[in-house]
Amino acid sequence: MTRLAIRLLGPFEVTLDGEPITQFETLKTRALLAYLAVTGVRHNRDTLATLLWPEKGQSSARAELRRGLYFINKALGNHWLAANLETIGLNPELNTSSGAELWLDLAVFQQQLKTCEDHKHSATDTCPDCIPHLEAAVDLYTDHFMAGFSLPDCPEFDEWQFFQTQGLKDEFAGVLERLPGELRPDVLMRVARLEMIDPAAMEELDRELNPYGVPSFPSVAVTGEGVFEAFEKVSEMLDRELTPRRSD
Repeated sequence: MTRLAIRLLGPFEVTLDGEPITQFETLKTRALLAYLAVTGVRHNRDTLATLLWPEKGQSSARAELRRGLYFINKALGNHWLAANLETIGLNPELNTSSGAELWLDLAVFQQQLKTCEDHKHSATDTCPDCIPHLEAAVDLYTDHFMAGFSLPDCPEFDEWQFFQTQGLKDEFAGVLERLPGELRPDVLMRVARLEMIDPAAMEELDRELNPYGVPSFPSVAVTGEGVFEAFEKVSEMLDRELTPRRSD
């Protein structure tokens, strides 16, 4: 079975049978795929055209939409979308008899929360059966919804993305509150990076992980952000420590 994985809890990422797919040509093609995947319903062509190409006339916008659909089909294959002259959506036969599986991290995240809601207790309580589902939801939330993605010339899409981000952020905060005991250090670091943690709790974590007060420098190895600056500062420290002091 062919498996298409779309990750939106963090930067936009698509893989097909485990292989990264990047040939979407434009940001709006990515936005179109994300919108169809998250909403999960068929949309009128004119609605999508206005959503993503509001600055163009209807005819030109629909032409751009056709171009976006072409790029999606070119990158993924022709069987993931279902389109006719009026509407577009994901193929309704996905995950059934088509031999094609769509995996969406956002849907799995919310399914984990739904499973907890089905337990026989209040929505704010946590039972032992909830814990593995809450932990799985935490692991899926690597960053905010479509982190780093923006279409400033598409106000309606920008507004949709904003409310998706806020809603998911609130759900994630609720998950963190329901987990019993202390969060894993890696989760605390991620929550701190997402600015969703009390500064006092972050200071406590730093004391626990760095009891000797060794100087630390913010950097992100995955993206390279701050890594060079951190390397320079560490080099300067080592140079000061290893260089013999001149006697007066």
